[in-house]
Amino acid sequence: MRSIPDIRGAVRERSSLIHCITNPISINQCANAILAVGGRPIMAEHPREVSEITATAGALMLNLGNITDVRMEAMRLSARTAAEHGTPILLDAVGVACSKLRRDYACGLLEGVTPAVIKGNYSEINALLAGTADAEIKAKYADVIDQLPAMKELYGHRARLRKERGCMDIESGEVKLILDENGRCIDVKKRTSGESESMIEEFMLLANQCAAHFARVKQIPFIYRVHEEPNAEKLERLHALLQACGINDHFAKDVPTPKELSAILEGVRGTAYEQIINVGMLRCMSKAVYEEKPKGHYGLVLQDYAHFTSPIRRYPDLAIHRIMTAQLKGTDKDTMILRYSEFAEDVSKQASEREVIAMQIERKAEDCYKAEYARRHLGECYEGTISGVTQRGLFIELDNGVEGFVPASSLTATGTMLTEGVRLSDPVSGKNWNLGDTMMITIVRADVNLGKIDFEVAPESAKQ
Repeated sequence: MRSIPDIRGAVRERSSLIHCITNPISINQCANAILAVGGRPIMAEHPREVSEITATAGALMLNLGNITDVRMEAMRLSARTAAEHGTPILLDAVGVACSKLRRDYACGLLEGVTPAVIKGNYSEINALLAGTADAEIKAKYADVIDQLPAMKELYGHRARLRKERGCMDIESGEVKLILDENGRCIDVKKRTSGESESMIEEFMLLANQCAAHFARVKQIPFIYRVHEEPNAEKLERLHALLQACGINDHFAKDVPTPKELSAILEGVRGTAYEQIINVGMLRCMSKAVYEEKPKGHYGLVLQDYAHFTSPIRRYPDLAIHRIMTAQLKGTDKDTMILRYSEFAEDVSKQASEREVIAMQIERKAEDCYKAEYARRHLGECYEGTISGVTQRGLFIELDNGVEGFVPASSLTATGTMLTEGVRLSDPVSGKNWNLGDTMMITIVRADVNLGKIDFEVAPESAKQ
């Protein structure tokens, strides 16, 4: 098997033309990725020219992410031409499980055409791993299906090692926003993942670890992903939360080890406190940042870690690829230091700053989409879980991850008392609202511009 540097060297030497028919969002990313490895990208999709271009190309990439009549016809013509000339084809069958049109088109596209690479579909791979795949899926992955057991075994081994290290498995509570053709949010669902997603995640962690280890051993300028241990203030807030939930958090030292925190997470799994403790644990963690010096990763319990696997969507990854390419090409150590030391420092600083801004924007955008969804369901009743308790009222999270606020004034007319941030009490009636309790609510307001949702306690008739 040829090494990665050999393959890159061959691509650069040939300066191959790579013909891509892809969705508009990924055009720029694909072009930059091809340029980074020394190829020549062309993003032609007019049916009257694609056959001519594909005939001279070194490879053809087809992406079904944004299909139109014109793009579908162009892909048919290019695929046929590539098959006639023996040109390698990469097919990214995006969304084939979502519509009959895409499935039928993909099947028709593959008639008489054998792609060199088919980008896998997670649901299909999960079916293969579970032994529930039908004949069509087995045929699609015939060239790689024999490799899956070995991949599964390796994944299991790596997962066991991660658990032995005490790596924390914190549920992030990420949601999937379902948008209509006009870009409006019509549904919100909790993100779920199967075995294949976990497998790829584990392999990406390993690749990131290996890249960072390579740089530290070679002592070259680099961009590491650093995660320091939580500070005293955040640990105190976590302590208060755990105590209020009746959880013993006696640790051997002032700063708990990841293994100790993992044991707590495992202990609340499947209980009413699971999501609350996961969120509290996540909030107590220090923010991971990019730095030019290796300082380790607390959460993953790793000495070496970096972001290496996503150079088409994260700049630190792309910067690392440039640094490693120079090293693998034989650039001497003094030149590496002179060329990349200041570069690595600047990238680390700017990437860390921009990441915070991007996360804030993403969070605000998600809140607006959730409010848009909630506005479609005003007056409807749902069961939710008390996810936050303040003097002003309660935060309630629905099963799909949508969160709203119930003012304390709507709970009782006699006033409430806050207890340790986990309980609101009505001293007159004796009624309590505890963190982790469930309650029926009604969606009463949704401000899309502000991304805020207001709930009220559901009427008794809705609780029946």
